[in-house]
Amino acid sequence: MGGLIEQVNIETAELEQLFQVGVDAQTAAKKLVRLSSLLASLNGEVSQAQFDFNKKKRDILIEAKTVARANLIAQAEPEYLHFITLLNTRESLLELIRAVKHYLKTAIEEYREATLGGSYD
Repeated sequence: MGGLIEQVNIETAELEQLFQVGVDAQTAAKKLVRLSSLLASLNGEVSQAQFDFNKKKRDILIEAKTVARANLIAQAEPEYLHFITLLNTRESLLELIRAVKHYLKTAIEEYREATLGGSYD
């Protein structure tokens, strides 16, 4: 389960350290590209995990006889935990990407104000 999730955790920790000491826009932009690449890979894993979980629900439904009971049983299975963990990781990664984009936008605005004497949007 850990490959991409671990990579996201590492990138998050690295970004946190960079922002504590001050990061330049070029480094932040490179990190944004890396995070976007991770998101694309993570989306593939989310799709596969959802497929695996749905197959598990289908198998359980055959014996459980009702959809509600099958859902309840399936949500206690490892496939569900993996699927939910990936969804939560994707949401965290999206928030991190938004934060870096906001940082870059602010850095560009500050640069324009400092060098050009105003913002030109």
